[in-house]
This record gives sequence, C-alpha cells and structure tokens, in this order.
Amino acid sequence: MMTVAEVAKRLRVSPACAYALIDAGELACYRIGLRRGVIRVSEEQLQAFLARNEVFASAASDDQATTPPPLKDFSFLPPPS
Repeated sequence: MMTVAEVAKRLRVSPACAYALIDAGELACYRIGLRRGVIRVSEEQLQAFLARNEVFASAASDDQATTPPPLKDFSFLPPPS
C-alpha cells in the first residue's frame, strides 16, 4: 500500500491533486484509523484509476485520430486574470 505522497509521486502530480482525486471519488483508497487516520492506496486501486483514465489515440479508417473526451467541469477554479 502507498501513501498519498507516494501516489502523487507515481502520477507526477502534487499531493494536493492526489487528495482531490480521492475526495472526488476518482481514485479509490482505504481510510484507516479513527478521526483523522491515514489514507492508503493499493497498487490495484492505482492501476484501476490509470486504466479508467487512459486515452487512446487510435487511427480511424481515414487515419485521423479520435477526438479526446471533453474535460471535466473545473468551474470551481477561479477565472484567469
């Protein structure tokens, strides 16, 4: 089992991003302990997350790549200034 910091390092994202993925329900985890406790992610949970979020650039019959899925709603972020 990995800590959130280890998961973030494997994904090459910040720990805050890894926590956000967990809070959003995108990345499954184990919560161990009372009150604050700890969060652990198994290798299987991480691999399942990666498989669900894999984007394929497969060639269509006319050799054009398929359109990637639309981005998720990031309306909670402040607008750029």
